[in-house]
Amino acid sequence: LVSKNFLRKRDKNFSDIVEEEMNRVLIKNYLIRSRPPLDQAFTILRRNLQGLAAKGVVSVKDAEVSVSSLRRRVLEVDPYRRDVLRNGAVFARNKWRYSLKGTHASRALQRLEVDHTILDVVVIADTSGLPLGRPVITIIVDSFSGYLVGFYISFAGAGLAAVLNAMKIGLMPKSAFTENASFLKQSWLGYGVGESYCIDNGLEFHSPQFVSAAIELNTDVQYCAVRQPWLKPNVERYFRDLGYNLPQSGRVLKPVANSLPLNPRDTARITFSDLCKGLLKYFVDVHPFKVNSRTLERPFDLFKESFEQTPPPLLPSNLEKLGLIGAHRKNLTVGNEGVVMPGLRFNSPDLQAARKKIQSTYKTAVKYDPEDLGYVYVQHPQSLEWMFVPNCHPEYANNLSMLQHNAIRARRKGNLYSRDAVESYMREKLNLIELWQSLERGTKLKHDQKSVIRFAGLSSTKSLINQDEDVQPTLSRLVMVDDVPQPERSIPQFEAYTFD
Repeated sequence: LVSKNFLRKRDKNFSDIVEEEMNRVLIKNYLIRSRPPLDQAFTILRRNLQGLAAKGVVSVKDAEVSVSSLRRRVLEVDPYRRDVLRNGAVFARNKWRYSLKGTHASRALQRLEVDHTILDVVVIADTSGLPLGRPVITIIVDSFSGYLVGFYISFAGAGLAAVLNAMKIGLMPKSAFTENASFLKQSWLGYGVGESYCIDNGLEFHSPQFVSAAIELNTDVQYCAVRQPWLKPNVERYFRDLGYNLPQSGRVLKPVANSLPLNPRDTARITFSDLCKGLLKYFVDVHPFKVNSRTLERPFDLFKESFEQTPPPLLPSNLEKLGLIGAHRKNLTVGNEGVVMPGLRFNSPDLQAARKKIQSTYKTAVKYDPEDLGYVYVQHPQSLEWMFVPNCHPEYANNLSMLQHNAIRARRKGNLYSRDAVESYMREKLNLIELWQSLERGTKLKHDQKSVIRFAGLSSTKSLINQDEDVQPTLSRLVMVDDVPQPERSIPQFEAYTFD
């Protein structure tokens, strides 16, 4: 039924010179990253062919090329090669990607995928009701089943602290998070150290602290290739499904042409605590029971069966050491006040006892948790051991994040500037400096001495008459009654009227 004309090899309609010119124009003026339209390349081709025809290189008939012929030459190029030349290798690799065996995960906790994203919803504060903004969520998803084993939400951004806190939650048994959540109907499975963690190339994942945490947990780290998110598809798909299940109040809408979107700060009604409860409900009771349309299986069933058949998961010996690895580090001075940071002070009897054996003041490494400023770890410069040092004001610093502390200090600085406190202090300090300088030069003393002498009214007459009395002028009244001028006209008298 197929015509033999389909397999017939067609002859070239153009000469070799015209074919070569067409290929040259396509390479230089069409298959480039600026992605010019084909009409522009066709205009350049006609100009070049007309020039060749004027020189007699080709005939006038061969110089006549249609845009359809040029388009057919473009279609002869491999589509993947066209996408690489016009859109770049990353676009082509993303468009023509493929999967053979998936993530190669055959059991639970074999491969855990970690990633961050900004939630498309604005939440309000529980106490004041003011809009806080869009929080950042970090989740850990099992590659074998698609079951979530840990998450962490904060406003500190995607960083090392968020990753380590999410890993801590994934390691711990989930009874501490579900025992007070009466709205949950299912148990939150999954705990222990994963065999490997699949991550992207964020700066927090390449930090020495994260590598040290992986070594401490005795786990592997797998970095995905740059701009290839399909290598960790479960966490990316989880974010997509999560976006469809967020509350509508305070939702950040996608921009639409010729439409003015609603301001999410005006429509925000969900508090941060309610958002955490709702997401916990989604992670435990909703998403694990979603049936996959291709495999016809649920994440909860897959994870539970594999979790029960495999050996018990490994648990870290000490979570405090993991927090110490991921803490922020600074070199600070230890003195009689302990460790002093802007607006914070940390001290303890053990620190002062160690200070007496080393030096009165010395510099050493200090680690602190940016999510809790109630304590720091101070390294002993000789034994290199870390010492726990609490904050001197625990009623303020306990469970206080560095972001909150900086915001409080910025607010107090703003109040001082609004009351002109700094400027008034500087003015009075300048006046004090001028006063000291005038006293040092003696100008102020001379000026006061002249005033006292003139006020005393010393003269030869008073000195000769009152020779035995001390010259101490006493003025009981500076202004006499007769010195005050009296008004010439007296106050007139007025008659009063009564209205019925």
